[in-house]
Amino acid sequence: MSQNENNTQSNELKTQMVFNKLKSVELAPSPYLKTRVLAHVKEGQKMQKTIRFWQLFSATSFSVMLLIGLYAFNFLKTANTDGAIQQAYVIHVEFDQNDMSRVARAEVVLPENVHFMSKKGMVKDRQSLTLPVQIKTAGRAKLPFVVASSVEGEQSIRVRLLDENNVLVREQVLKFKFAKTGEQVSL
Repeated sequence: MSQNENNTQSNELKTQMVFNKLKSVELAPSPYLKTRVLAHVKEGQKMQKTIRFWQLFSATSFSVMLLIGLYAFNFLKTANTDGAIQQAYVIHVEFDQNDMSRVARAEVVLPENVHFMSKKGMVKDRQSLTLPVQIKTAGRAKLPFVVASSVEGEQSIRVRLLDENNVLVREQVLKFKFAKTGEQVSL
């Protein structure tokens, strides 16, 4: 045998002996490795809980906002100028600071089946009424009046704002839809 072959066999025997020794030795992980792995697992569990919380929170928030939006939409859709027949309704006509400096009175003209309501009952048979406008120094002025309808359907109320010389400053048409529901109200 040659020298190379002897060296190769000797190396193989040494390698075989090293592997045999390693097979008999029990391998144990580093003591720090166990704590690192456990810390990583715990951190992952905490992160999962946090993610689940925020997913649930966002889904719940979205659902609540959607319900509020639907409720508000339905409320605004039905809260327009609908009214029941034979039911008294207070109407406020608002006008701004520019109108307030020029307006002295307002003339309210009602359609045929709509009438004014009052505690005294003196205005029930009138179809138009001229009301004085009280001028306020700050904010918006309001002109309130009370009406009721004896029939159902859409009705238009015309409000004309006049100055001291009965010259038209602004005209506004208010539309109301009256239905058959409700009970009669007396003032």
